[in-house]
Amino acid sequence: MMADFGSDNNQEKTFVVSIFVLGFAVGPLIMAPLSELYGRMPVFHVGNTMFVFFSVACAVATDAGMMLAFRFFAGFFGVAVLTCGSGCIADMMPPEQRGRAMSIWSMGPLLGPVIGPVCAGFLVEDLDWRWIFWVVTIVVRDFSLFLALFSFFMYPPPLFLPGGFSPHFETVYRPC
Repeated sequence: MMADFGSDNNQEKTFVVSIFVLGFAVGPLIMAPLSELYGRMPVFHVGNTMFVFFSVACAVATDAGMMLAFRFFAGFFGVAVLTCGSGCIADMMPPEQRGRAMSIWSMGPLLGPVIGPVCAGFLVEDLDWRWIFWVVTIVVRDFSLFLALFSFFMYPPPLFLPGGFSPHFETVYRPC
């Protein structure tokens, strides 16, 4: 990738990877409060849409500066699913079933960093590094469309419930 950008700087190479993680670290600071104010589904939809947009931008980046900026924002918006996922499970599952559901859900964040680089290595070997971003874009786009069409879970922000926020929110509102 860096050869395509005309750079052989090792720090830049490392920073292209780590800036995505920086976006992953900063994203929850914004996404979590937004999901409490506006609900989880709008945060999912905006986060996934922007992640797809910035993944396409990474695939067509022409220099290292563009790649760094796009990777940061891809990480920032890509973390919306991780930020809100456990909250959705807690909202939808009764307390006695949350442990099993949370363990199944957590397999994605645990196995993704292991399986992803292996798959990407095979992809880069046969095609081009840009195809990593195209494949991610296709998968997330399809998942986002599926989520938008078939997900009926909607967490109403507690501030907008009748009577405002209640310390007994869980007894007042139980999603399907």
